[in-house]
Amino acid sequence: GTLLHEAMHRLQHCRKPELTDQLDADHSVIALEEEATALQNQGKQEPLAAASWVRRQLREHCSGDPKD
Repeated sequence: GTLLHEAMHRLQHCRKPELTDQLDADHSVIALEEEATALQNQGKQEPLAAASWVRRQLREHCSGDPKD
């Protein structure tokens, strides 16, 4: 669960690198944590599906080559 949560934070950063500049705003932090916690909770119910989803998303958004 923790790895899924942290992987979501990595994905959030890849999708919007400017998020780092917004982390001082409480509402931004809350939204980021809610999304990461949702994936973590999904992982408790369907661990393989959650891991597969986040892996695909990371490949799509965090690598220079979508095939990586």
